[in-house]
Amino acid sequence: MIKSRNYDRNIAVVKALRDAGADFRKQHALEHHLYCYTQASFELVQSLGIRLGYSVAHEGKHEDEQDLWSLDLVKRSAPDIESVERQSLEIEEIAERANAKYDGWGTEVEQ
Repeated sequence: MIKSRNYDRNIAVVKALRDAGADFRKQHALEHHLYCYTQASFELVQSLGIRLGYSVAHEGKHEDEQDLWSLDLVKRSAPDIESVERQSLEIEEIAERANAKYDGWGTEVEQ
């Protein structure tokens, strides 16, 4: 398995979910957080994410920051390390192509 740049952090989050009682048989909405510094980058991240089956949530321009947009790319899956790593690699590629910053992921605990 190819490891993402966030592999160690992904392992820690998956462990924290397990410790919090998450049911790994249930699908979770994995929310990948991205920051963009131009509107063109913001729009490209959305377009690339949608093409790969992600939905867009919490998107918008930050009122207190002149050139900062943020959004989450969301996909439902089991929160096991293989699924998380597969998604992380996709999001890292999107961030690289769009010159955006990938700031990790999170999810609600599904029990």
